[in-house]
Amino acid sequence: MQNEQPSCNGTLTGGNERFTWTYTGGIAGGIRHGKGKCVYSNGGEYEGDWLDGKPSGKGKMISAKGHEYEGEWLNGKRSGKGKKISANGSVYEGDWFDGKRSGKGKYTWPKGNVYEGDWFDNKPVY
Repeated sequence: MQNEQPSCNGTLTGGNERFTWTYTGGIAGGIRHGKGKCVYSNGGEYEGDWLDGKPSGKGKMISAKGHEYEGEWLNGKRSGKGKKISANGSVYEGDWFDGKRSGKGKYTWPKGNVYEGDWFDNKPVY
């Protein structure tokens, strides 16, 4: 279904033992596909591109804890270029792979200290 265009726009609901969600946007084959917004009962939300039911493409996620990520996604994970602002005020802007900081990036701590350079597996490479 990867290249399939959304067959309609509409609303879907779902969830698991932890939370429920409501999605409004493109739907193909009964799943989230295309542009859409999903609001979770735990307070989080994602708005952007969907592919085969997962965030893929460009989008913005706001977590229930107040973290914000805006950038590229692949198979439901941060992947590509993006910016994350944590609830504590720290900011990372740069490359992501498989949901982790990986590649070139800049991290700014809440008090203003900065590390800019290489990252691997969510850790700076000194």
